[in-house]
Amino acid sequence: MRGRIEALEGLRGWAALLVVFYHLPKWHSFLDVPIIVNGHYMVPLFFVLSGFVIHTAYAHRINNVGALLRFQTLRFWRLYPVHLLILAVYLALECIRWIAVHRFAVSDVRLAPFTQNGGTALIQQIMLIQAIGPTGNAQTFNGPAWSISVEFYTYLIFGLLVLISRRWLTYALVVLIEVDRFCETACWER
Repeated sequence: MRGRIEALEGLRGWAALLVVFYHLPKWHSFLDVPIIVNGHYMVPLFFVLSGFVIHTAYAHRINNVGALLRFQTLRFWRLYPVHLLILAVYLALECIRWIAVHRFAVSDVRLAPFTQNGGTALIQQIMLIQAIGPTGNAQTFNGPAWSISVEFYTYLIFGLLVLISRRWLTYALVVLIEVDRFCETACWER
């Protein structure tokens, strides 16, 4: 398959798995090993490898605005349904907490329901701007979903840069060719 690098896919898979283990509750000493305790270091590695893999697989395909929109649409539908499903689960859990506290007088030892996971946080989660929004709601509802927010907008920036740099690259090549021609002509005239 064009653009697929098996060794990097495997390394990316291990990095993703270690990030998952890092986010698991530390209920067993098995999870208290340095490679898992330091699993947060795998996030930048995963992002860098993913960027390289995405560039290898898609940069040659993004050659006009339509291709950019197709790329962004594919990325959106790859990320958003799962994000929305998990967000719905966390919203349901927050509603259950609210019912438990207000209807059944269960004392909540943590924050009151919908304090941290309020309306602004919900809107930012729906719009995938929780990690880039000005209110600092990156860790609301599903905390690790901040990476989905970053990933989505990074894809957009990537696609725009590929599209723009392709035009700049063409102009730069034309300039380099003209400079080369000028230098050759100047050299031959000597």
